[in-house]
Amino acid sequence: MASESNFVPQIEHESGETMARAVKLSRRVSIYDIRLTNLACHLGELEEESPPLQRLSRGHSASVDAEKNTIRIDLRFGYAQAYDTEESKSDPPVSVVAEFSLSYSIDSLDDISEEDAMAFARINGVYNSWPYWRELLQSIISRMGLSPVVLPLFRLIEADESDSSAE
Repeated sequence: MASESNFVPQIEHESGETMARAVKLSRRVSIYDIRLTNLACHLGELEEESPPLQRLSRGHSASVDAEKNTIRIDLRFGYAQAYDTEESKSDPPVSVVAEFSLSYSIDSLDDISEEDAMAFARINGVYNSWPYWRELLQSIISRMGLSPVVLPLFRLIEADESDSSAE
């Protein structure tokens, strides 16, 4: 989800199958740990005459430990301010990248597939860590001496199969 414009409300469209897989786990897990595992930021030269475009990016992975009945989700969030040039896009003058690790316990992993865990990571992992990312980004950007950045709320809606904007 990289946006080449200023922020719009953060709405993720998910298929019914992905939602069902995530809900299957969300009813059975308890979160017991959220950690910031990596943080990098960069402040270069900004052009005064034109404001840069703001971009967000995100990635996730999930791992299941059957012996401990746990699910670990690793998330990577990125924020950049860049101008509409290839050089600026490949080496943005402002960037913040944060990685979080979330740990969940679950009663049993017997009927949980890798696809279920990935759907859970994509939806619940992001949803659970988004407030931490929002606060961290706002604080870091302020400490870099830049104008405040307030990320929108993370909203999730089930994609309508006939809705082409969900793709």
